[in-house]
Amino acid sequence: MGNDHPRGALNTASLNGAKYINVRVGNQIYGIDQYESIYHRPDIVKLAIKLGDTQQAIAQLTLPKFKRKIWFVNPQQGYKTERSRIQVKVETQVIADSAESLTFKVNGRTVGTEKSGKRSRAKIGSVQTYSRQIPLEIGENMLEVEIRGKAGAVQQRSSIIVIREKGTIVEKPDLYYLGIGVAEHPQVPLRYPAKDVTGLEKVLKQQQGKVYRQVVTKTLTDKQATRTNIMKAITTFFEPTKPMDIAILFISGHGMNTNLGYHFVTYDANIEELTVNGVSWHTFNIINNIPAHVVLLVDTCHAGNITDNSKWQTQAQADPEQFMREANLHNVIVLASSSGEDYSIENEEWGHGAFTKALIDGLNGKAVGYKKGVVKLSYLQDYVRERVRELTENAQTPTIPKLSGDGYFWDLVLARH
Repeated sequence: MGNDHPRGALNTASLNGAKYINVRVGNQIYGIDQYESIYHRPDIVKLAIKLGDTQQAIAQLTLPKFKRKIWFVNPQQGYKTERSRIQVKVETQVIADSAESLTFKVNGRTVGTEKSGKRSRAKIGSVQTYSRQIPLEIGENMLEVEIRGKAGAVQQRSSIIVIREKGTIVEKPDLYYLGIGVAEHPQVPLRYPAKDVTGLEKVLKQQQGKVYRQVVTKTLTDKQATRTNIMKAITTFFEPTKPMDIAILFISGHGMNTNLGYHFVTYDANIEELTVNGVSWHTFNIINNIPAHVVLLVDTCHAGNITDNSKWQTQAQADPEQFMREANLHNVIVLASSSGEDYSIENEEWGHGAFTKALIDGLNGKAVGYKKGVVKLSYLQDYVRERVRELTENAQTPTIPKLSGDGYFWDLVLARH
């Protein structure tokens, strides 16, 4: 096995499930999540069921194993610069059959994809060149290029580390915050989801000019949080973000399972027809392709607030595990209020749910770490995890998985005081 190990997470159980499995190669130990792109193949499972023959499905979708080779021409491993953007040039060599696309990534986030088109029908042995302007953050940047086949699986990837040294001018990132909270639902009302998303918005706005050049916010609460409005906002709000920016999506309200998976209960949703008028988890997957650093906050386990309908309560007892897990695979930072076994607890004294109370207090300075006056992502995660347990006397435990890969986002500064 080579020295390049793919990033990601081979995890079809819980968000943290992959941490319990490791792979030993010689004297080196690697997490199972690093082999997701090779062995996580739902396309093979689907075809095997259709054909009724596992070996035939494997043969159709994996042979030949690698259809192209890929390598960096410029820059090379360890390249140093003070520039915020550099021109990256890669070459591929056709080994067999066609590839579907080539994707450029920086620190796990996609920054560009090129369809192979006519190039994919090039002769065996021929070499093609691809280039793109790539943004860099101060410090180490992992640059990756991936070739994907028509089935969507990664055929080959290559990566290098490029270092952006601190220049005389340091640009501040922009923050984009979209908060969606439904409290006044006609069938399943809650107390604090709307206040939760607007309360966090207020705290984040105070960071304009400190951590962020500008703070752009949008909230959809109660009557504003219709299916149409939510789908439009999810699709368009984060479009202006750039790779160094931070994008935060906060979803608070009821989430319910249906026969078609998890759905968020919009203000205009009928609980009995969620597959028609709720918002499916598929809709939220758009955040996986945002070029900025993405933080997903989820507070939807409010089943304990449903007291007169056991069917609805059962539907609301599960977290949106599937889309949160997929978000984690794409290096989206996930903080969820509770596990599927816990309820999200609210308290009139706080004026919020425990999860939001901890977030607000942490950003307001309680999560400041050893570097005085700074709230980093890693500090906030630790603070929220422990504070929620403390506030609820261990009745509620947040789901805050560790990022897959090399932890580039741990040092993100979210607030200064």
